Amino acid sequence: MCPRVLLSDPENTLLPKIEFFRSKGTSSSDLTTILSSNPHLWKRSLNKYIIPSYDFLKTVLLVDQKVLKALQRSAGADIANNMANVSLLRELGVPHYVISSFLMNNPRTAFSKHTKLLRL
Repeated sequence: MCPRVLLSDPENTLLPKIEFFRSKGTSSSDLTTILSSNPHLWKRSLNKYIIPSYDFLKTVLLVDQKVLKALQRSAGADIANNMANVSLLRELGVPHYVISSFLMNNPRTAFSKHTKLLRL
C-alpha cells in the first residue's frame, strides 16, 4: 500500500471510498482484495475517478457483482484506460457481449494502456 494512505484523513478520504464499495454490495474480503490489488484507488478522487470509472464499467458489465469481480481481477491496472479501449472496440463493431466477456475474462488486458491494445 502506498505510504500516502497512512497520512490521509480517514474520515474524509478513506471512509467514503470504503462506503462507496460497500454500497455496491462488496463483502469485506472482496473489498480487501479490490483495494489491496488496486492501491492507486486510495489516492484517486472518489467523485472524479472512482465513481465515473465504476459507472462506466457498469454500462458494459451491467451488474454490480460483475464490476466488482473485474476490479478484483484487474490488479493494479488503471481503470481509466478501459474507457478508451471499450470505445475503440465499439468503433470496430465488436458486439457488446464480446466486450463484456473480454472485461470479465481478461481485465488486465482490457485495462492496459490504449496503445498496447492497438498493437494487438
